Amino acid sequence: MKSMSQTIQSYSKFLIFLLVIISLPTPALADGVLVNPSFTFSQGSDSASFRVTFASDPNADSYTVKIYDSKNSYASSSLTVNNYISGQDISGTSCSYSITGTHAADDYCYKIRVGYNFKATITANPIQGVTGPGESAKSNTIGIIDATAPLASANQNIQSQSGLYFNFSSAADKATSATLYLYRTSDGLPTSDACTVTSGGTLDVLYQTISGLAITNSTFVALEGKYCYTWAVKYSGSSTPNSQSITWYDSRVGSKYNGVKYSPLVISPPTNLVAVPGDKVISLSWTAPTGTDVAVANYKVELSTDGGYWFYPYLTPTGQAYPFLIAGSATSTVISGYLRADNGALMPLENGTHYYIRMIATGALPDYLSSSSANYSGTATPATTPAELPSGSAAPKNGSVDLAWTAPTDNGGSAVTGYIGQYSTDTLVWSDGFDVGASTLAASINGLTNGTLYYFRIAAKNIMGTSSQWSPFSATPIGKESQTNSFDLTNLPSKSFGDSPFDISSYAHASSSAPETFSSSTTGVCTLTGSIVTLLSAGTCTLSAIQSGTSLYDPSPSVQQSFQVGKANQSISFDLSSLSVQVNDSPLNIGSHATSTSGLSISLTSSTTGICTISGSILTAVSAGNCTIVASQSGNTNYTAASSVTQSFSIGKLAQTITFPTLANKSFGAVAFDIPVHPSSSSSLAISYTSTTTSVCTNEGSVITIVGVGTCTISASQAGNSNYNAAAPVTQSFTVTKGSQTIVFPSITDRTLASSSYLATVS
Repeated sequence: MKSMSQTIQSYSKFLIFLLVIISLPTPALADGVLVNPSFTFSQGSDSASFRVTFASDPNADSYTVKIYDSKNSYASSSLTVNNYISGQDISGTSCSYSITGTHAADDYCYKIRVGYNFKATITANPIQGVTGPGESAKSNTIGIIDATAPLASANQNIQSQSGLYFNFSSAADKATSATLYLYRTSDGLPTSDACTVTSGGTLDVLYQTISGLAITNSTFVALEGKYCYTWAVKYSGSSTPNSQSITWYDSRVGSKYNGVKYSPLVISPPTNLVAVPGDKVISLSWTAPTGTDVAVANYKVELSTDGGYWFYPYLTPTGQAYPFLIAGSATSTVISGYLRADNGALMPLENGTHYYIRMIATGALPDYLSSSSANYSGTATPATTPAELPSGSAAPKNGSVDLAWTAPTDNGGSAVTGYIGQYSTDTLVWSDGFDVGASTLAASINGLTNGTLYYFRIAAKNIMGTSSQWSPFSATPIGKESQTNSFDLTNLPSKSFGDSPFDISSYAHASSSAPETFSSSTTGVCTLTGSIVTLLSAGTCTLSAIQSGTSLYDPSPSVQQSFQVGKANQSISFDLSSLSVQVNDSPLNIGSHATSTSGLSISLTSSTTGICTISGSILTAVSAGNCTIVASQSGNTNYTAASSVTQSFSIGKLAQTITFPTLANKSFGAVAFDIPVHPSSSSSLAISYTSTTTSVCTNEGSVITIVGVGTCTISASQAGNSNYNAAAPVTQSFTVTKGSQTIVFPSITDRTLASSSYLATVS
């Protein structure tokens, strides 16, 4: 049995142990559940690593990261990293995939495979007592761009620069730009056109770094010519996902290209290209290229009829084995034909056909490439002078000859620009007669001597010159010629009196083309001032035209023409809407209300004579009603009759009043009586009477009968007639008083008691 001191010591130890347990940290549990953190999956610190970044949770004991790649469509992880700390680089070890695409036996074997796509997951491993979340969903997709060196070809570009075209298309859907690391030989030109890694010196020295190059299949990079080059590349990825939701990161600097390319120089093209067309030939000249230190080996010329399809011309002389090549020392040649593409046959140039021309200068490889094309501005058209005129004529005149001709059927391949005419008296010495444009097919040669035989010749010309084939004529000028005169007014527009003056010069033509003289034989109808006709009245206008002759022409016959001058139309303006007329108004002059455009006087008539009459222009109101007036103008020698115009207006009735004297009072019992003084109307029309108190009095016309006591009222009225409106009724009243009465009672005779009954009569 323990002693008291032992018991106390054991108890103390227990308390100390209990205090230690209480002081140990207790994890802060969130309902006992741990969730995976949000994380970012991205490239690591170099192009051969990844990293996952996230915020750690104190309830997590550790984190496991798994990497999946597109080689097996993200089906199983390629790499598992336990105890991963946020932001650490993840680098893989070498491993390989089988032909079927499955992983090797070692699940943790991994290689950063450039050009593939990757996803990541994270698993938060909980501390004791906390529930873990398991593996997270797969992350965003990222990729690391393959930095395989691009292919390149040595070509001249449109700027005629030395350089290489690079094909970056393998990274077209991944990279935004490329950085090119160029290496070149230190000793310049190799001994042949084939560059090798050892030709021309070492290729280990970095020559130039070019960044920001476009990702295309033909990105041109200008280079110094006559050097061998090799290169490596680094691609810049986008910071945002592409259309496949993949974020591509920058590549590493790739390995050098496994070959070497040579960059030749480019010869500049010839300049001042001039093409001069001739008869089925084109003479071509140019200035040799400048700005290079190389001699031109030769020139190559091409020909086209549409600017799209080109073929080789036949050149003379060439100094070369091929007819389309010209020796480099030449600065001119003549194109006389072209070689057919199908069988190589020589075809001559054709006059009138437009030809496009271009040429390039070439030098000997490997040092130089051909120049860009030098294009002749526009087209060159072979041509010759026009052929002889097919026909013509010579008409003798007084001191001159009129020549006429037709255009040549063959213009030599170039449009005719004009015609030249010459004349001679002996066919040995020729004088210039005229030089006219291409649209002119007739001309006169003046100043000739009448009676002298003259020879004439005419030739067509174009840009190639004047035809050597002249068309001959001959004629002898004569004295003054007669001339004809044409004067025809058939197509003269119809004319009427009042039309504006007009010109008739265009209706008369003398064969001499000299001006005509005009005269009028009907001056009462029309007159002339020069060729201007003025119409004075309607009727027949007769005019004459004559050409009075010139130094070369006798007077022409006088020609007479007539035309009718029609009457002018007229119209009437007639308006009576402003009139206000009543019966018995004074007669009114309405002449100013009617006018005609001819200025002729207007005739006015009434078609309602019972209502109104008119004499000249004086209107008289006869009675009330609708008055209708007709305005007319019958015309005269110069004006047709105008259309009549009718106007109507109302003539108003007169007002009237009634005068009704007062009536004397009556007593009941008075005999019927006639109104002492009859009422009267201002129109003198008969008055009508009406009792408005029939219980007191009645009436028969103007006779009143008393039927009761009271006030008797009589109304006098006049209903009007065709000229007077009804009058306002007028009333008069009088009093009917009670009548006086008396009693008649005869005396009664004495009667005895025994007498019979007695009737007494009282009234």
